[in-house]
Amino acid sequence: MALSETFRKALEQKDIRMVRIIIKDSLVVDPTFTEMEEMLREAARAQLDLYDPHNGEELNRDREQWNKAYMDSQMSALLRNFSRERLNLLKEICAVLYAGRIQNIREKREEQARCSQETPSRFVAGGVLLALALGAAALLWAVLRKN
Repeated sequence: MALSETFRKALEQKDIRMVRIIIKDSLVVDPTFTEMEEMLREAARAQLDLYDPHNGEELNRDREQWNKAYMDSQMSALLRNFSRERLNLLKEICAVLYAGRIQNIREKREEQARCSQETPSRFVAGGVLLALALGAAALLWAVLRKN
């Protein structure tokens, strides 16, 4: 997955706040966390110290109480205290709240992967058929020219 130019520029400039904002937003944009995991790897590779120690706030682990309002409050808190604990909680919350969306995204990605694998073979098959047709036409032309 290609990371955005905005993210790459923020990394290059060591703009920790912008990197954190983009990572936070990716939780909702891609609740499969594929993009976020790639961003975290790139930030580590760039030796960006993203994480704060957890501020001690009690985090609600009761899935029955998780809702959009709690998620939003934790998203805001993440920018004040970008701790691994809070980020992991948000991943869990998003996985629960966006379960249907996650399934749809995964199905689309699988379909895209299948299509991208099939497409080259279709081109090859089409190219082979075209080569055979051109060869047959050339042979027929040569025979007709001799007569």
